[in-house]
Amino acid sequence: ANQVIAQNHNRVDKKCFSDKQGGVVELHNFSNEEEEARWVASKIRILHQAGIPYDQLAVLYRTKFCSLSFEQTFRAWNIAYQMMGGKGFFERKEIMDLVGYLSVAQFERDDVSLERIINTPKRGVGPGTLKKIAALRQGQMSLMDALRQAVREKVLSAKLYNGLRAFVDLIDDLKNMSPAQAVSEVIARTGYMVHLEEYAKGNQRDLTTRQENIEQLIYSASKKTTLPDFLEEVSLIKEDKKDDTEEESHGVKLSTIHASKGLEYRAVFVIGCEEKLFPHWKSMGSPADLEEERR
Repeated sequence: ANQVIAQNHNRVDKKCFSDKQGGVVELHNFSNEEEEARWVASKIRILHQAGIPYDQLAVLYRTKFCSLSFEQTFRAWNIAYQMMGGKGFFERKEIMDLVGYLSVAQFERDDVSLERIINTPKRGVGPGTLKKIAALRQGQMSLMDALRQAVREKVLSAKLYNGLRAFVDLIDDLKNMSPAQAVSEVIARTGYMVHLEEYAKGNQRDLTTRQENIEQLIYSASKKTTLPDFLEEVSLIKEDKKDDTEEESHGVKLSTIHASKGLEYRAVFVIGCEEKLFPHWKSMGSPADLEEERR
C-alpha cells in the first residue's frame, strides 16, 4: 500500500502499518474472467472447508459489472454470496429492461416484462393506454395478444399506432436472433442509449456504470446460442437470489472496493486488476483521477 500511494504527488506523507501479522499477498494471472472466477471459487471452497465462514471472505472489484462472472460461478458451485451496497447483475434497471425485451419475444405470456418495456423507452403508453389494451383481452389472451389486436385493428391513435407497430415488429424480429444479436438490436432500434442518458440526468459516473453493465450483458449473451438457453441462466441466477434471501448474510461478500472501506475479512480476493479496468479507463487521461484510483 505504501509503495502504491507513494506514486501520488498530492498527498500528506505518511506510512501505513499494522501490529498484526497478516497473510502474504499473492498475485495470479488468468486468461479470462471465467477462469479467474473458477479459481477464486475453488480457493473459497478450500478456505470454507478449513473452517472459515463464507461471510468472512470477500471478492472486491473496481466496477460493478465485474460481479456477473462471480454470480454465475458461485451459483454453479453452490457457494452462497451476498451483494454488498448494490443489486445483483440481473436486478439492475438497464439489464432488466433489455432482458425484458428478450423475455417477451420468447415468452409472449410474460405480461410483467411486457408492462415493464412497453413504454421503455417512452412511446406515449401510459396507464390509460395500457388499460385500454388490456380491455381487449378475451379468454386466455395474453397482454401481448391484446396488443397485437390493438395494432391490427388500429383502435389507438395514429401516434401510438406507429410506435407500437414498430414495437411489435421488433419483438417478432427478435425471436430468431441469437441472444447477443437480440440485445444489440433492441438497443439500436429503440434508441435505448439515448434513454439511458436521459435517465442518468447528467450523472456521468452513473451513465458509464450502466453502459459497462450493458457491454457485459452482450458479452455474457454471446456465450449462449439461443434465447431459451440465455433466459434460463438469467432465471436461475435470479431464482437463486430469491431463495437465498434469508441466508445471504452468511455468504461470500461481493462488493466494489469503494463500498468495502472500513470492513474486515479473513481473506480477500481483489479481482480484475488490469489496465483500463483497475485503474479505470476513464481515469487514464487525468493525473488527479489516476491518483484517486491509487487511493
